[in-house]
Amino acid sequence: MKAVLEDVRKAVFSINGTAIFIAVIGVLSSIVTIFVNTSADVSVKWLLLSITLGLYAMVILLKIAHDSIERGRPSPPFENPIRFVVESGIFVIRKNEHFLSNILVGCYSQQDGLERLAYIGVVDHVQPTLIQIRIQLDLQILATVPVGPEELKMLEIRPVVPFTAVQQLIRQGN
Repeated sequence: MKAVLEDVRKAVFSINGTAIFIAVIGVLSSIVTIFVNTSADVSVKWLLLSITLGLYAMVILLKIAHDSIERGRPSPPFENPIRFVVESGIFVIRKNEHFLSNILVGCYSQQDGLERLAYIGVVDHVQPTLIQIRIQLDLQILATVPVGPEELKMLEIRPVVPFTAVQQLIRQGN
């Protein structure tokens, strides 16, 4: 239910949602002017104009407030992979300010409510909207590297690697 409400919130406060809302207000305003005789009483015409302009201003201010709140919200300290490129051993994640170029990251597998470090990777390439993470060490926690969307949701990539795992990486010579 929370995901549905989040999707509705994103749709309403998007540029398209705001434009659609303003268009609906315009259509409703024109329908009201069809059924209300605005020439008979001047105050009705000014009332409709002020209500319409007030609704436009309210929608625009709500959009500005929503966007400023979203910009102020920090990104989460983890990302779930979007896909895995088998040929090059790269996980692709969304851009996140916590993932800088050439840092070690841990890929944690979630199974039965427990998290276990499955892979150690390095941020290989940072793009404008995506980040590529190359696997450096497979800790053999999973039988195969997840490639399907549902399997990838079971992985969390974090910019944190335990010290013992770094020592194991050094021993392997990577």
